[in-house]
Formats: sequence, C-alpha cells, structure tokens
Amino acid sequence: MNRFLEATVFRLVYLSLYVCSLVPPVLLRRLSDILFVLLHSLLRYRSKVTLQNLARAFPDKTYADIASTAGLFYQHLARLLTDVLRLFSISEPAIRRMVRLRNPGLLQACHASKRDVIAVTGHYGNWEYLNILPRLTDYEVFAVYKPLKSKLAGRIVARIRSRFGMQLIPAGQAARQLMRSSPHPRLSVLIADQYPGPSSPADFCFLNQSTAAFTGAEKLARATGAMVLYLEMEPTAAGGWEVGFSLITDTPQTCSEGEITAKFLDKLQGTISKRPELWLWSHRRWKTGNCLPGHLQANAPAGH
Repeated sequence: MNRFLEATVFRLVYLSLYVCSLVPPVLLRRLSDILFVLLHSLLRYRSKVTLQNLARAFPDKTYADIASTAGLFYQHLARLLTDVLRLFSISEPAIRRMVRLRNPGLLQACHASKRDVIAVTGHYGNWEYLNILPRLTDYEVFAVYKPLKSKLAGRIVARIRSRFGMQLIPAGQAARQLMRSSPHPRLSVLIADQYPGPSSPADFCFLNQSTAAFTGAEKLARATGAMVLYLEMEPTAAGGWEVGFSLITDTPQTCSEGEITAKFLDKLQGTISKRPELWLWSHRRWKTGNCLPGHLQANAPAGH
C-alpha cells in the first residue's frame, strides 16, 4: 500500500471513528450493553482464555465464582471499548472531570527535586485515559509502548494517546531517548504486565503462579537513575477514575536484579484482588499449563 493510499485510509477510518464518538453518552452506554452481549454471549470472545486465566489466578474459587467474575469482566471490557471511542473527541475539561489524581503531592515533590520518574502500571481500569496526565502534572510525560503490528491501528492509537501532550516512545528506543539529558524532569509511563515472550524465564510469583515478566522498567531505572513509582487506577463512584502513585524505589541502583519487577507485580496483584474484573483477563499472560484446576474443571458446566 503506497503512502497516499495509507494516508487516505487512515483519514477515512479516523474520521468515521471521530463521528461515532460524537454520539450522546446515553447512546454510548447502550452501545456498551450491546457489546457486552456480543462479546460475552454471542461471540464468546476469548472465553476459554478468560476462564482459564481466572481459574489459575484464583484456584480456591468455585466455577460459579469464576463465571461471575468473567461476566463482570466482559461488562468492563464493553465499557472500556466505548470509553476509548469517546477519546477521539472528548474535550479536556470533560476528561479532567473523569480522571483525577489521588495524591498529587507525591509527584509534586518528585518534580520539585528534579527527579525523573518511571511509573509502572498494568492493563487495569482504563489505561488509555492516562493520556490526560500531561495536563494533570508539571512533568514532561512520555508513554513507552510496544508498536502494534497493524500500522493503521498504531497510527490511530498514537493519535488518541498524544491528544493532550503525551509523547510516545517505542520500547526499543526508550533507553536511548531517556538517557539523554533534559532540562525538564520526565515522567515515563510503562504498562509492564504483558507476556514478554517464550525466551523470558518465569522467575516471578504473580497471581498464584510462576510468571514471566518484562524487566524493562527496572533496567531503564538503573540506567537513568529515575525513581520508580507504581501507578494505580481505581474506579470512582461517579464513573470516572482515580489515579494514585506509590513509591517502589528512589534508589534503583541499589536494588537487586528482579527486585523492582517483583515489587511492581506484588502491588499490581493487590490492586487486582480488590476488583478482579477490571484487569484484562482475555489475553494470554501464561502460555503453558492452561488447564483449569481439577476442582474447577469438575464443576464446570458442559461446553466450558
């Protein structure tokens, strides 16, 4: 596909999604209800993976409990998709009403001391709403990301994430860019709970099982001397999100290998345990031993 055709397709797709995002919120909620039925009941989108992941993470729960949590997850996933659609056109005042910082004093203190910060988080809540962070803090904010296989999807996601000043850095370029000196303190956000690939050893205990994990955040922290914070998203009663930060380490060079990653996974597990349905269970985090635990397998109804 030549560049002109690629640009034309991008504009048409982006414009179509932008127009769809302009529908009233009440219609988006209806769309969310429809998507839930479609994903959960009709298409059964990655239902086997979702149930297996939940069962492995919570082996003491009955099948009924697992199925209930899976249903709540699909409700969240449907809302997540419609909320992402809103990001094509949502105004800054509107998104600021939906996202607030729980403890802005911590970031203010880090910024006052002119420390770079690496904030690690997971696929929990609505991570795409973090694109408003540049307007909520004095930091120059970067998102370190893994490029998508689809160039079209990658361009669309990049446009959404950069709407409010977020700067994007491909993961392969992060170390080189963040090691450059800068007159402004930098806050770099990494989503670090993806499956890193078969070559990575499963050295961490996470959600009741041995888990391979990205260690890029701690490598970046050691190379740059940046503080490492855990970023947590929690739902608010008004339907928005509260973003909180907590310290993992302010001396990354003194941490042993794997220590920062282990602390991050421990904090993420604590977040997930509060509202399990808000984590992204439909992706393969664990690529081996995907059988349900025996007592859940025995209690599972036919067809699961």
